[in-house]
Amino acid sequence: IVGHDSNFQEVQVVDAAKLLASASSGEEVEVETEVIVAPVSVMESSSMVSPDAGENSTGEGSATFVGETQTTPIFTPHDLASIAWSVTELRDPLKTPIVGMVIKIFSRLGYDSLSLSGADLSNLAWAIAKYDGGSYDTESLLITRWIAEHVSYRSENIDILRVFQPPELGRVMWAIACTMSNYASAPSEAMGDCYLLHSVARKALRAAANNLSIFSTEDLVRIAWAFLEIADVDLFQLDSSEVAALGLILATTEMSLHRWERGDCTLDPPTPGSHSDASVFSSFFGRPRINLPLLDLSVSDEEDDDEGVLSPVLQKSQRPKLRDLSIDPSTLCKAACSFQRLSARHPYIKGGWTLTRVAIRLLSSKNARLMKECSIHDIARLCEAAVLSEVDGHGRELMIGLFARQ
Repeated sequence: IVGHDSNFQEVQVVDAAKLLASASSGEEVEVETEVIVAPVSVMESSSMVSPDAGENSTGEGSATFVGETQTTPIFTPHDLASIAWSVTELRDPLKTPIVGMVIKIFSRLGYDSLSLSGADLSNLAWAIAKYDGGSYDTESLLITRWIAEHVSYRSENIDILRVFQPPELGRVMWAIACTMSNYASAPSEAMGDCYLLHSVARKALRAAANNLSIFSTEDLVRIAWAFLEIADVDLFQLDSSEVAALGLILATTEMSLHRWERGDCTLDPPTPGSHSDASVFSSFFGRPRINLPLLDLSVSDEEDDDEGVLSPVLQKSQRPKLRDLSIDPSTLCKAACSFQRLSARHPYIKGGWTLTRVAIRLLSSKNARLMKECSIHDIARLCEAAVLSEVDGHGRELMIGLFARQ
């Protein structure tokens, strides 16, 4: 905000996605100045919205109901979704109150306010999944359920990839699964129709497996994990097409991880039809990769206290860089746990040990430097994956022993 009085605000605006991308490219980002002619207190007055406003609103809705009087909207639902995603990705100091306000507004505007593009739905779901304010739990779950219903409705008669680009589909499914798993103990009426959630997860899984070349490894793993997380209670009812889709994604992921461990790869190379903006939405321990110093580290360097323990398992010459890892370690921990659960429940389905081993190697390396960056929930998931793994051999015992000590 560059200027204001009681009736207007003059605001400098930039495109958040371009701003993130410019951090590595060095290109200048165009700055626009907008003048908002309305009382500054309008957004703060959202608490005065009539409880029935969400039911009575039409079209895009409005963020500026004050009492019973409807004024010209300052922010459209598209704006609100973009703001929530931007402050989340930029880790703005005010992101918690801002995202909380956006959640509150959407819950009052109602289901119809989410008639948004696939990009906006994924941005909003992503911001809600990463919201850590401790408030609006019921509203967060409600809006996420609405988003899932919109995804289901729009992809009912058309390919889901005509609604979402691959990075958007990966993010929206990851976000839905995260939010739903965080509130797994919520009443069934708040969770909504479980069959609908499973249907959406299946559509995304099949779309990803049938179009591997246009998805990044990160997005493939997000979608596979989301499917396994959402369909957890129905793992015994997997059909052959779902097992085949999971197998394709797992094989693609393991190949990417093997290349990374050999140190002969960089981030997934673009393929014809892939989306060049996927890197803008790529994360590392949930943080944007842009200008992240942590990525300059190599795995299993000489200063590790346990390098002698690792040496029988890992060749000294293998020094893969963290920046070349195509999967967020947090996502890797989640997927490792889910695939190991799948193997435990379906003994004829083998998979997950490569994901578990690489995740253990990452978190144990550098004297557990990366373990300090990891969410305690994801560390717990990786512990479960290690316990469930049935791979025998000296290397497994060494790796898991080191992980346990760290």
